[in-house]
Amino acid sequence: NGDVVRIFNKRGQVLGGAVVTEAVMEGVVRMQEGGWYDPKEPGKIGSLCVHGDVNVLIADIPTSELAQGNQATALVEIEKFKGELPAIGIFKAPSIKGA
Repeated sequence: NGDVVRIFNKRGQVLGGAVVTEAVMEGVVRMQEGGWYDPKEPGKIGSLCVHGDVNVLIADIPTSELAQGNQATALVEIEKFKGELPAIGIFKAPSIKGA
């Protein structure tokens, strides 16, 4: 409880904060959407998303012919993150040459 964890499956991996509660059944992970995609190594397939974008963990399949929502469930594994936490870079403006 309170640790930063790596949540992963064959599609990708993200960092998240663990909160253990009786409101979520043992063996189940509930993750709220809201993180922006921020890969540790941009351009590298499977790179760790340091901001916790849950979309990297689910298949890119539309919910129906009328909607483009994402799936609600995915099988994942979770482990305590070890090492130094990577910086979140999505809030920094890109450098623009010649500006």
